[in-house]
Amino acid sequence: MKICILSNSHGAAIKAAVDAMSNEALGAEVVIFAAPKHGMGRLVPDASGQVLACDNEGVSNMLRMTSGGLDRIEIGAYDGFILHGLYLIPPRLDRRHSGALAQAAVRDMLALSTAPGLARALVAATKAPVLISPEPLLADQEGLDIPARPSNAPSDPLPYDTIMDMVEAEFGVPGVHWLRQPGHTMGERLSTLRQYSTESTRLAEENIAHKDGDVRHMNADYGRLVLEAAAARFSDLMQPA
Repeated sequence: MKICILSNSHGAAIKAAVDAMSNEALGAEVVIFAAPKHGMGRLVPDASGQVLACDNEGVSNMLRMTSGGLDRIEIGAYDGFILHGLYLIPPRLDRRHSGALAQAAVRDMLALSTAPGLARALVAATKAPVLISPEPLLADQEGLDIPARPSNAPSDPLPYDTIMDMVEAEFGVPGVHWLRQPGHTMGERLSTLRQYSTESTRLAEENIAHKDGDVRHMNADYGRLVLEAAAARFSDLMQPA
C-alpha cells in the first residue's frame, strides 16, 4: 500500500514519525508532500485532473524536500491520502458562545483552510480513500519557563467532538473520511497535552527544533499517533465489500 500525505508545517510531525519507523512498522510506503503556511493551496490539478502541481519554485522545492525528490503528485500512484493540518483548525468554543457564533467561527476557519480545495481535487480524481486530519489543538503551557501569554482557551469548553461534528458538517466535500485528534492527547480546556509538543521540529529546517514557547506544532510522538489511527482507518475502508 502506498499512502500520500499532504500537509503544511504540521507535516513535520508526520515526517519525524515516518523517518523513525520502517515501512514494515508503518504497514505502508508513505510519501509526504508539505509546504509551510498556505503553500499547498498553490497546488492545482492539470488538465487531466490526475496530477497536482505548482508553478511556484519555493513550494516545489519544499515538495521535493519532504517527498524525497518529487514535485508533483500523481494521484493514481497512491492507494490512500491523508490531508493533515492545512489550517483546518477546530475553533476553541465555549458553552457560552451562541450557536450562530459557533457556526460562523467554523465557516470562517474553513474559508481560510487549504484542506477543502485539495480534498475536492482528490475526490474528483480517485476512488482511493481520503482522510482529513485537522490541526492539533494548541498545547498546554504549564511548566514552561516563558512569559505568560494571553490564552483563548475556553473556561467552559464545548466538547471537542461537538465542535468536530460542526466542522465535518460544514466541510462541504462529500466522500471524505475523518481522523479526529485522539482524546487521550487532550487537556481539559481544548488543548493538547504539552508532552506532544516538546521537541517538535521545523519543516523547512530538518532536525531543527522549534523554540520552547511553540505551542502549535507537535512532535514525532503525535505524528505516530496520527499514522496509527490512519492505518486502522485505511484497513477498515479497504476491506472487501
